[in-house]
Amino acid sequence: MDNTFAHIQIRRDTEERWERLNPVLLEGEWGFELDTGKAKIGIGKEWNDTDYFGGDAYVLKEELAAEKDDRIQGDIAL
Repeated sequence: MDNTFAHIQIRRDTEERWERLNPVLLEGEWGFELDTGKAKIGIGKEWNDTDYFGGDAYVLKEELAAEKDDRIQGDIAL
């Protein structure tokens, strides 16, 4: 069994900085708002021209926080 692991880094910043800097999210690249919990997946357009990822942003934020807690407790391996 192959136990290959990868580290994925998601771009993250505050809503204000995302909107002000308005970077291009490459196709498939994730951007996460630290203060709102909202996320976008890039389609090769600027941040302000990209729609938010579907679903409830606060649910996503809670799920990510719970996953972080699990990793800290050593319950899951990444």
